[in-house]
Amino acid sequence: IKSKVGSKVEYFIINKIDSSGSDTETMSIHAWSLGWELNDKKVRMYQEDSLNATQVLTDALSPTIWGIGFIDPSFDEVFRRFEISSSTVLDFVFKIAETFKAIIIWDTENRLINLYKPESIGVNRGLRASYGKYLKTLEKSSSTDEQVTKLSVYGYQELSINRVNPTGLNFIENFSYFLFPFQRE
Repeated sequence: IKSKVGSKVEYFIINKIDSSGSDTETMSIHAWSLGWELNDKKVRMYQEDSLNATQVLTDALSPTIWGIGFIDPSFDEVFRRFEISSSTVLDFVFKIAETFKAIIIWDTENRLINLYKPESIGVNRGLRASYGKYLKTLEKSSSTDEQVTKLSVYGYQELSINRVNPTGLNFIENFSYFLFPFQRE
């Protein structure tokens, strides 16, 4: 999907189309930003010492058709270590931004990634949106694709958590998402 607002152009990838059974004129479309296509590419066994933002972002984007746009010069004066065993390129880009404390600005029209310092993006004018003031409706939806309730733990040379886990099992379960707002004192 191409979206044009004023002079700003953004592209999106459609990943789900829902149409209601009785009303064929109405469809609901879910789309991700074009940067989502980086989620298909994998990075395995990446380990480098002393890289700046430009160097590591160049390495991360090398198997893709994406490129580097603007990177704040201060990010190239700082050097960091990166170690990735297995990840997607999209997660790697987010890790790079988190490591350098950068804000990612996606240029989906030219397929470029820009890294800015948080201080150089926007102006905080103190606007706060709340229900009844600037908000007419508020919706909450949940997707079971991203919910995790069981964490299985495996270690080197059959190291396990059985001894320290209260249940005596090698996994931990967490159902707090489904129990909200219930809390135990």
